[in-house]
Amino acid sequence: MSLSKRRSLILPALLLTVMLASCAAKTESKHTEDAFEWAHGDPVAFLEFLRIKKNDPCPTFAVAGVPDTWLKKEHIPRLQERLDSREPCANVHSIYSSLRDCDPSTVGHEAAFLIEGFRKGSYPPGMNSGRAVLDVEALTRIFHGNCME
Repeated sequence: MSLSKRRSLILPALLLTVMLASCAAKTESKHTEDAFEWAHGDPVAFLEFLRIKKNDPCPTFAVAGVPDTWLKKEHIPRLQERLDSREPCANVHSIYSSLRDCDPSTVGHEAAFLIEGFRKGSYPPGMNSGRAVLDVEALTRIFHGNCME
């Protein structure tokens, strides 16, 4: 291979190396402004993560890779305590949704969406939290009556 051909391959190879190193560095962190590590945070920590993202230009977070066992019965009382919160936060959407809703949500609405996810057995329980119609009264009664054991 000629010297000029080798030189023309150096820059793309260097650029690719830097890009791969950058991606690897991002996946090692626990919670950044763009990522939430499901293995290291509970649902209340996730609500805080969404609260911090409320000032993003489009306050929404794409949800993917949530372990089926992430939402647990023990989290429900702490989420129910936040159902009345009107504090602004980002909304969430499934990575499979064709809609990216840029309207902010509230901590209370997102807490309800999390409880609904527990009730349905997966999170997110719908494509977009901002478009979800949730029965907050019924979600308040979970574990306080006969709604769910």
